[in-house]
Amino acid sequence: MSKQDGKRFLPEGRHLMMGNEAMSEGAIAAGLTFFGGYPITPSTEVIEHLAKRLPEVGGVCMQMEDELASINSVMGASLVGAKAMTATSGPGLSLMVETISMAANLEIPFVFCDVQRSGPGTGSVTDPHHNDLG
Repeated sequence: MSKQDGKRFLPEGRHLMMGNEAMSEGAIAAGLTFFGGYPITPSTEVIEHLAKRLPEVGGVCMQMEDELASINSVMGASLVGAKAMTATSGPGLSLMVETISMAANLEIPFVFCDVQRSGPGTGSVTDPHHNDLG
């Protein structure tokens, strides 16, 4: 057990945190070693929290230039043995679909966190009106 392994768990007791932070802490406790992500509302807190915490346990947190780079960095990290993860929300997920399918086909393991947000996603009308019904 390395010196950094002791930092994988929060001190005993109660901790008040947002859901994104709690999920991030769970991933760290489970052995996360690489996070590649792109900030998009409402999942931005995931990369913000992991940017602080992951280096404390010897992991790497990288902000990528877009969603495609995020999912590809996670696939690459997983292929070399890292426990890898990314996080996004609906529109980001829409951009990652082809690469996620490729990862599934190649049986590349990684963790994917889809932080839900309301409203239309990529490819749908942003502000639909039904004036023809009134």
